[in-house]
Amino acid sequence: MNEFVAKNEAFDPSNLTTIGTIDSVQGQEYDCVIFSMVRSNPKTTIGFIAEVRRLNVVVTRAKRHFIFIGNGYMLHSSHKPEIRKFFEIIQYKEQRFHPNLVCGIPAPGLVAREVKNNFGQNFQPFIENSNDPRMIEWCREFIENSRKPDFVQRRRERVEQRQEEARIRAQMDFEARELKRKCNVSNGQDPPAPIP
Repeated sequence: MNEFVAKNEAFDPSNLTTIGTIDSVQGQEYDCVIFSMVRSNPKTTIGFIAEVRRLNVVVTRAKRHFIFIGNGYMLHSSHKPEIRKFFEIIQYKEQRFHPNLVCGIPAPGLVAREVKNNFGQNFQPFIENSNDPRMIEWCREFIENSRKPDFVQRRRERVEQRQEEARIRAQMDFEARELKRKCNVSNGQDPPAPIP
């Protein structure tokens, strides 16, 4: 951003724009926050932002608008249930937009419901282009382990467990909304508009 501003004298938001890390903006508020978390790897490790308190700091800095740019698969597949819940909230509110919209490519709908892994099961392109020896080693181990039936079964069970957790959370959210609606009706208040 600083390079862009330096090259374009007509555009000078320097007194309006702050670029910083999560730790540097703690305790401050901004009208609009654009948070970039574009880490992407087959191991689905998102680094220090997996610390829920740090994620809370960044999400609560915005007064009016919060724009999150990141890899949906990384959030959807996170090892931390709080991160997965954060992604589910974004999806539930229908605020997850397909990258094609950013590029101006027409898409059938505005909301991207399907979450896909950019790598699939073919980690070879990642191995060939990565400069992270630990991640390359992890990919090789994953490829080797994928040939073992017990490894495949454990991964399948983990996916099923996460799907069940998501189903239970969705059911609990629905029941909480219904209870709130019933309480509002019994108090003589107009019920809120139903969520489609």
